[in-house]
Amino acid sequence: MKTNLASYSSVLVVDDEEDLLDIIRESLREHFMNVLVARNGQEALNVLSTRSVDIVVTDYLMPVMNGLELIEKMKVVCPLVPVIMLTGNGTNPEVLLALKLGAFDVLDKPYRIEVLVNRIQNSLLLPQLTQLLWSLMSRELSTPKIEDFLNKPYAQQLQMLHGFSKSFLARS
Repeated sequence: MKTNLASYSSVLVVDDEEDLLDIIRESLREHFMNVLVARNGQEALNVLSTRSVDIVVTDYLMPVMNGLELIEKMKVVCPLVPVIMLTGNGTNPEVLLALKLGAFDVLDKPYRIEVLVNRIQNSLLLPQLTQLLWSLMSRELSTPKIEDFLNKPYAQQLQMLHGFSKSFLARS
């Protein structure tokens, strides 16, 4: 059942396994307004150049462009769009690299669709909160530039926003 923010959201799912892609697409359609698909990172970038999406769910291992490469390129093209990376081996160093590059989350295969839906729903609030906090922060501080902020790893962005929000609330 479509509810809240999810009912208005567009999800781009990127995976080279056709059968899995179909299953994920059909499962997510029950929860999200629009579910788009791409079969590799390059196809995903093509979709992102013509369509607005709220989140990208990508597999790690794919031909043409893997999930890590997609995350890197998305940081330039659409830095506020959260990414969840799916992987068959969550103990690989690629998981840490994905998070360092800015992935919102990494989900190990096999996973339950309910878990994926929950992670997507959680990530949908993030761009809005980031924009709101950045707006408040940029009014208070004259030196930071949005480009400098967005080029930092996601964990550093969250630390900066958290630190600012604590000092902002302490003054209020």
